[in-house]
Amino acid sequence: MDEDTEDTDTQGRGNTQFEINTDYSYSRIDGDGGRSRENQVNATLSYGLMDRLDIATTIPYQRSSDGASTQYGIGDMSMELKWRFYESGPVSLALKPQITLPTGDDEKDLGNGRNGYSMDAMASYEMRYLTISGNIGYAYADNKFGTRKNIWNASVAAEVDVASRIKLSLDVGSYRNDDPNSNTNPAFAIIGLVYSPTKSLDLDIGLKKGLNKAEVDHSWGAGLAVSW
Repeated sequence: MDEDTEDTDTQGRGNTQFEINTDYSYSRIDGDGGRSRENQVNATLSYGLMDRLDIATTIPYQRSSDGASTQYGIGDMSMELKWRFYESGPVSLALKPQITLPTGDDEKDLGNGRNGYSMDAMASYEMRYLTISGNIGYAYADNKFGTRKNIWNASVAAEVDVASRIKLSLDVGSYRNDDPNSNTNPAFAIIGLVYSPTKSLDLDIGLKKGLNKAEVDHSWGAGLAVSW
């Protein structure tokens, strides 16, 4: 899920990771009792330029329905760097600048129609069986639709080893509502499981619950990551 908290880990020089994940979300439509539904699949390829510096690109595929019509297609592609610039004992810090390209059809609400830019700051504290991470970021989400363009986000997550090769995560966060007519900022909680049958393969599932009416009601997610 694209709103979850990210830790400061990088791939390492010369290492590659391919990740694919999907999430399905739905919300009640006020007034008519119906539901809006959205499914998104993200494919991300990351490469370690240096031990502490990654480059990555993500291509999303989206499908959404409001009960009256359905739109689907490629969304806005993004490119990013991730730099873990500080590491001392259990504490590490990273920065992630990102540019979003208008590859999605904005007339079908599959993209913003303009470039977007963001910067996230990340911190992680690693203990033997527990990792705590926090993210705070800002995005300039330029668009053609009159929604807010200056968006902040903040979240924190805890990931704990519950069994051999299995981790449990809990993630909570919020971000600026892009609706200029609302001052209620969406808030969410995510619970997830990660199973790593080998060192180079991760399988994960998650459930996101909206904590207020500004967030989607529920989202289910699943994904896999392969490293080499």
